[in-house]
Amino acid sequence: MGTGIFLLPASLAAFGTVSILAFGIVTLGALALAVVFGRLGRRIPASGGPYAYARDSFGEFPGFMNAWSFWITAWAGNAGIAVAWVGYVVHFADAAFGLDWSGTAAQVVIGLIGLWIPALINLAGVTKMGAFQLVTTILKFAPLIFVAIVGLFFVQSADFGPFNATGGSWIGAVSVSAALVLFAYSGVESVGIAAASLAELAREHELVITHGNGPQVGVLALESATDPNLTRPYPLDTLGAQTQGMIGYWMLQALQNALPGRQVISMVNQTLVSAVDPAFDDPTKFVGQVYDRAEAGKLAAENGWAVKPDGPYWRRVVPSPAPQRVVETRLIRSLVRDGVVVVCAGGGGVPVIRNGNGRLQGIEAVIDKDLTGSMLAEALECDAFLILTDVPRVMKGFGTPEQQEIRHTTPHELRELDFPAGSMGPKVEAACRFVETTGDMAAVGRLDQAVQILEGTAGTIVTPNATWPLASTL
Repeated sequence: MGTGIFLLPASLAAFGTVSILAFGIVTLGALALAVVFGRLGRRIPASGGPYAYARDSFGEFPGFMNAWSFWITAWAGNAGIAVAWVGYVVHFADAAFGLDWSGTAAQVVIGLIGLWIPALINLAGVTKMGAFQLVTTILKFAPLIFVAIVGLFFVQSADFGPFNATGGSWIGAVSVSAALVLFAYSGVESVGIAAASLAELAREHELVITHGNGPQVGVLALESATDPNLTRPYPLDTLGAQTQGMIGYWMLQALQNALPGRQVISMVNQTLVSAVDPAFDDPTKFVGQVYDRAEAGKLAAENGWAVKPDGPYWRRVVPSPAPQRVVETRLIRSLVRDGVVVVCAGGGGVPVIRNGNGRLQGIEAVIDKDLTGSMLAEALECDAFLILTDVPRVMKGFGTPEQQEIRHTTPHELRELDFPAGSMGPKVEAACRFVETTGDMAAVGRLDQAVQILEGTAGTIVTPNATWPLASTL
């Protein structure tokens, strides 16, 4: 975003004011695509975007064609960016200094410099590249905002010109101008919502972050079992370690960029469980993507899975034994005392047991991240335990006409209600355990409202009693 916006006025002027209609239509389409991609991302938690979705639904070749066509359009977009860069520099050199750089050789040099600058900054490191992107984003949005606001005072009806200046049908004009408008949406920058919300907390508090990994474990389990003649499927504990490191790396980098100067570390942790935990006889933990009933049954038969319904869909379930202790708790405590932001115990930690010789040994299971988080928060003597997810509050009677948001409650009140065992149930149980054990505050709410939740103005706040003061003084 930027080049497309700056190139659009001159490009669209030839079509007339019908281009405004095209902009509105494309904007609605872009928002609809965002909703669709959001739902696809939850259903198919794999990297690759449209390529992954096409491959999952239609096979390898349609997926390849989708990715190839996107690559081709990216070439065209990058060429447009290069042309815009050269055009800006040539015009500026002439207008400001009277220099004629319109020759082919000069334009080639200008284009190469435009390519070298971001390449060299990228080689200098992620932090410098992030700072460069921040500065350039501000530089391109500042004039846009200025023109959009100040320009309103100079709008005149005579400036609009004819509705359709192409001489053809208005439908054709809309179609062609819409294709140009679409370029403006082709590179909208994504933002690290999780890192931004957590960084805001970390600026004022000591922070330990845990995270889930269920979808990623399920996807990797499916991939590793694709061809048993080539590779032996990895056990769940190994997949847990793999995804813990992968997601931890993403969070580590995002937090380092959001908290310059603050020490951040990501750790792969082991969580001790009992080898005779009854959960091994009754799998309940959802992992991987969702399926319809027929597809889930087929995969269960082929791979020896246990599957259960998760809302309108079906998913694989695996044993989820109760966590007893995070093996590296003492190390985490030491890091927190030194002011380090710690990302740890991803997916509840890698499940391990003590074998007959007293040695640690991995075991196939997935530990509930919320219960591990509650246990770890208690061991670290945290003042508050926040379960940040995608729902604003815990709901009483969820999915029924009588559903109600729970704003402030106690463990006793929550335990009198029923919650789904595979989703909200563990979150409620984890919050209740922390409050009952420590006498401090726990909460469940939206990730992007983390600060407000800690202040007691958002989310479901769980305290020992109804008169307990909220966490605004923490």
